[in-house]
Amino acid sequence: MKTNMNTIDSEISCILKEVLKYEQPITLEQDLYQYGLDSIKIIALIVQLEEHFNITFDDNELLFENFSNKIDIIARIKEKVGINYCLLE
Repeated sequence: MKTNMNTIDSEISCILKEVLKYEQPITLEQDLYQYGLDSIKIIALIVQLEEHFNITFDDNELLFENFSNKIDIIARIKEKVGINYCLLE
């Protein structure tokens, strides 16, 4: 399966729901602080994203601004995995 923005969005939504313990849909541009993202949860989020997508964020990327909403997270993931990322099932 080729990954597109909708697939990545769906995968990130699942990870966010788990990390934030929030079951309602999270919009793309909504500030994740409003859903309870804090310094502890952002570490859990980054670890889960790295494990799920088999990527590593560089130290200079570990800024809250890069993970403050789903659209920014999607952009980071797409940049890291590239256009040919395939989800291993």
